[in-house]
Amino acid sequence: MSTVYEALEPIVSSIDFNSEIEKDIFQNRAIKFLRNDLNCNNQKELIKIISKINWFNTKQINDFIIRNIKKILNNNIIIFQFKDKVTSSSNTMISFISNEGMCEDNQVLSKEDILNNDLSMFDGLLMLDDYLGSGDTIIDNLIQIVEKVETKKIYIVVYAAQNLAIERLEIFRKENDLDLEIIYKERLDTYIEYLEHKTQDYVNTICSLCSEPDFKLGWKNTGALVAINMCSPNNNISMIWNSHINYNGNRWIPLLSRELNLEAWNKKNKYIIKKNTMLLKECYKKNYKTNFERYNISYPEFEFLVYSYGCYFPPQELIKNDYFQTIDEFQNFIENLLNNKLIELKNNYIIISNQNLYNLIGKVIKEVYNKNNSFKKETSLTIDK
Repeated sequence: MSTVYEALEPIVSSIDFNSEIEKDIFQNRAIKFLRNDLNCNNQKELIKIISKINWFNTKQINDFIIRNIKKILNNNIIIFQFKDKVTSSSNTMISFISNEGMCEDNQVLSKEDILNNDLSMFDGLLMLDDYLGSGDTIIDNLIQIVEKVETKKIYIVVYAAQNLAIERLEIFRKENDLDLEIIYKERLDTYIEYLEHKTQDYVNTICSLCSEPDFKLGWKNTGALVAINMCSPNNNISMIWNSHINYNGNRWIPLLSRELNLEAWNKKNKYIIKKNTMLLKECYKKNYKTNFERYNISYPEFEFLVYSYGCYFPPQELIKNDYFQTIDEFQNFIENLLNNKLIELKNNYIIISNQNLYNLIGKVIKEVYNKNNSFKKETSLTIDK
């Protein structure tokens, strides 16, 4: 009979990853996600949840956007730069079409530009994004400029949109009597439509434990199951992306990050741990007699377990960074941890098998992360509401 970890394999095979390292990081992350719940039946529910996530990548999104804005941009169109963040998904897409030679800089106007300039020479307005969750951001911005563009044709081109956003935009269009067209590739339902009743109940149980009340089932209770470039919008059910969940006394390990794609998130976690080596040494020394001595764990083993808990380090990278000198040395090190029943290999990825040790390392990680707030974002896409 296949294990719950083996059930991950067809899911992984169905996802279009950007690289082999991204695939490795995802598998490692998925195994840690399953490790949140030691109940085999509940792990099967987690597998079902992962299998129903809608995965979209940058190439899919860019191809769709280019295909659908060519005809629109043949007209005299303003491109509304409605998000302030330079790294927002919308602004990234505007930069992309500009680099493709599809628009001029003077076509791209901010909210202030639209409110303070004569728009009579323009025929319409275009808004771009990769994903619409609740529709809040786009509607809030339209409200502020509606009097300036109410006689214009308004195009909203997005790759994927939740039913909630489309329905709210349709209501907004009718209330303001606008000539507004929404063009999208994927129309998405909530987790209720995607999951069986038993799995829904499990989602509700876990997400009810989220300490951020506005996000238990995603912003505006969107209840989404979607990933954009291996990053999670806050419209997703909280168990996908939010660590502010205390389950059986342990901090929940999310599958995806809210703000960083998988590779950037993994890089961030490695950076934080490496930066706080002195803190790790203090934690080890302080807790050795009471906690680590019973497991006969050396400091190098402790540090390795912290890395294994907090991020993914391929063996080749460990050797490259002088953590180990050779693959044989790495394998002997792993063999010793396996023999001491401190770790297990699931699909060839390391997880801490001893529950008490797992909890201890988790507390160390939490302390390290709490003392670190200086990592600069490294991602091309930031998913907004």
